[in-house]
Amino acid sequence: MIALPGLRRAGRTDYLLLALLSLQWSTAYLFIDLAADDVPPATISAVRNLGGAIALLTLARLLGERFPRDWRLLAVFPVTGFLGSFLPFVLLGRAAQSVDSGLVAILVGFMPLAAFIAAHLLTEDEKLTGRRLLGIMVGMAGIVWLVGPQALESLGVGSEAQMIGQFAALGAALSWAVGNLVARRISGVPLVPAAACVLLGGSLYAVPASLVFDAPWTLQLSDTAILGLVGLTFWTSASASIVFVRLVTTIGATFVAWSNFVNPVLGVIWGALFLGEALPLRAFLVLGLILLGIAVAQLPLAAIFRRRPPGGAKP
Repeated sequence: MIALPGLRRAGRTDYLLLALLSLQWSTAYLFIDLAADDVPPATISAVRNLGGAIALLTLARLLGERFPRDWRLLAVFPVTGFLGSFLPFVLLGRAAQSVDSGLVAILVGFMPLAAFIAAHLLTEDEKLTGRRLLGIMVGMAGIVWLVGPQALESLGVGSEAQMIGQFAALGAALSWAVGNLVARRISGVPLVPAAACVLLGGSLYAVPASLVFDAPWTLQLSDTAILGLVGLTFWTSASASIVFVRLVTTIGATFVAWSNFVNPVLGVIWGALFLGEALPLRAFLVLGLILLGIAVAQLPLAAIFRRRPPGGAKP
């Protein structure tokens, strides 16, 4: 087993922060759509990682917060950046070339299950219980319902390129799951410097890839693309990284993984509100189903219905 810092039970504030993190990460779909016409994927990743890191480094300097100096702790950040920020987006880009977006969403929806399995095998305090497995199944059923069960018809079949794309999407889910688990080692570092180092870790890979493959100095950016990059940098990267580090180091990697169920649904809602895309009624029903799955897995439901003796005293 991996020796990781201890966790505590999630409280009301933690669930609010999880909701905030889902809002932040889900708007990435919107901002990427705004920037994608003018900016290649590697450069989008480079801007959001490096720009977010610079913003947080500046904030940490203003707050007078110190950065970690232990090389064993510093070594965690390149690993977290690779597994959590760089590799998944490379794999998703490969998957998008040959796999329908609906099936990609379903395959990435395996991320919470992958997170629980990895945590179950590698930690002592994030075990996969029957109740959590039931919650995961409810959440995955919601994702399938959102994109349509017909998306599953191509699962496990197709050309070699399609099969590679399906494995790439699953690889992205696994990479995020393991990356979140590795990020638990950041515990004990002030939030802002830790979040800055996470983004710097992603920059180590995204920036060279952008310089080699995209020649970003030749790009012509529209106002819409700039808006998308600004949103990705400050909202879905810088501020979201602070919330991510706060939750993953105190509540756990599996708790953060629940946002991967909520993000696609919120992405559909943002697309309808801001991009004029279709908003099916089932998006709201799916969101309710996913929240039910999280409640089944995380909340102490038995305590809610436990009858207390007269006078309100605890039994």
